[in-house]
Amino acid sequence: MMAVGLGIALPIDLAIGSLGGAAGLVFARYATAPLVAAGLLGAAACLVELRRSPGAVRRRLADVGRTALSCYVLQNIICSALCHGWGFGLAAGMGDLRTWWTRSTPRFAHW
Repeated sequence: MMAVGLGIALPIDLAIGSLGGAAGLVFARYATAPLVAAGLLGAAACLVELRRSPGAVRRRLADVGRTALSCYVLQNIICSALCHGWGFGLAAGMGDLRTWWTRSTPRFAHW
């Protein structure tokens, strides 16, 4: 995993993401980024395997990992309530500052 993810996919991801324009960014995000993530996962597993006894940094990272999913879910709930039409609908008031996928008329704008 490390060899493919970090040795092959990471340089390709950086090159295509930097020089490929919009199409390159989409390709890098959906084609090479998962391979890079697998490489990072393999690197983390190797580091844990090399050093069996947890140090201070590893214990703190474990604490962060325990709360990461909860924080991610809470972030999505809060941002959905702030931005979507069923909540406060702040994304509809952003005009041209919004990204292209949020420019459609909110489904529940009449609420």
